[in-house]
Formats: sequence, C-alpha cells, structure tokens
Amino acid sequence: MKEKFIDNPYVKRYDGLISAIEIVLVVAIALLCATLFQRDVSSLRGIQGPSMQPLFNGYEDYTSAQWRETRDSVYITRLSPIRRGDIVVFTEKSADGKYMKDEDGNYLSIIKRVIGLGGDTVMFSRDGDGHIRVKVNGEFINEDYLGTVDGRDYRRDGMKEGSVTLDEEYSVPDKTYYLLGDNRGNSKDSRALGAIAATDIEGKAYMKIVPGENFWDGLWKLVFYGDNGMA
Repeated sequence: MKEKFIDNPYVKRYDGLISAIEIVLVVAIALLCATLFQRDVSSLRGIQGPSMQPLFNGYEDYTSAQWRETRDSVYITRLSPIRRGDIVVFTEKSADGKYMKDEDGNYLSIIKRVIGLGGDTVMFSRDGDGHIRVKVNGEFINEDYLGTVDGRDYRRDGMKEGSVTLDEEYSVPDKTYYLLGDNRGNSKDSRALGAIAATDIEGKAYMKIVPGENFWDGLWKLVFYGDNGMA
C-alpha cells in the first residue's frame, strides 16, 4: 500500500534554501581553487625587454610597435623550491620601498636568473682567458645556459671592463637571492639593486611560451617531450 505524505510548504521552502546554499558553496570553492591555482600553482608573466636574451625575447624586433604581442612569456609557480640557476620573477621596488607599476598600472614584474642564495658569496673575476665571469663561494660557476647566438657568446661577452667591481666579495644576506640577467651587458639586476628579498619573489619559471603558443602547447611539450623551453 502506497504511503501518503502531507504536503508541507515549509519543507519545500527549506529545500530551496539548501539548494541555493549548495550552489553558492560550490561556486565559492571553485573561485577559491581558481584563485589559489593562479596565485600559487601556475600564473602567466610576459617578458619585458632584452635582459634575458638569448633565452627570452631572443629576436631583433623586441622594440617594435608589436612588441607586446610578440614577446615571450613564462608560467611561474610558488610551490617549487628555488635553487641556483633557476629563473625567477620578482616585483621591483622603488627607492622608497614601494612596489613599482608599469604604464598600465600593473606591478612591474622582472625576470632574472638565480646566481647566489642566502649565505653565499658572489664575486666577479677574470678567468684564465681574461673574460669577466662569476664566482660563487670562491669558484667560477658553469653558465653554459647563457649560450651563443648569432656569433655573440653570452658566456664570455656579457660583462665588460668597468661594468662590475672585480675581486670584491658580496655576501648574500639570509632569505634573499642574488639575481642576474643572462644578457649581462643590458640588465638591471642585483649588481644595481642588491640581493632580492624572498618575499618579493613572485615565483619560479617552469615553462616558456613563445609567440603563437598557448598554455596547452607548452604543457604538451613539457609532459610528452620533457621540454620546458628553457633548457
């Protein structure tokens, strides 16, 4: 025998309320996850200027009118530990300690390579061939990642006479990083700014995107070919 139920308008009212609360919670959780993903896991940064050539913006027309549309980009993450040789993005500060912004009102993100960690000593010296190179903790470091492009050897021709003080040790403070651009002849980095505080680091670059590519193109190469575009 089929049971009979009394129609209760209050139950229907609260059922609707519970459904609305469930929808709000689902949307809120989705927005929170998206925000955390963008902030900590993977967010995009465009590369400005030539300071990281030849790896980034390694082409002649980076100053053209179409520069904003043709520059390289990177995806960064906060979840990966930062080691010497990694590429990081940080927010530049003005002389009064305020974060700087570009002409569009966005915070000015700068990309450089990690040379020294907190507790390291960094020094510039001439090697046996007379080229100015970087020493970390008293030893010349291998910087083959600088590369050679169009006849220019970024490993040897980056720093010129007078661009740095030679044979003077700099002690990197704790919780900071000593950063240099790969294009040592055209880079505003720790030589001028000093060590960069860990709290100013936005994240570590893990995947390069060239003009014409999107996130999925880069992810495909990273997952199936082990190529993050920055080797």
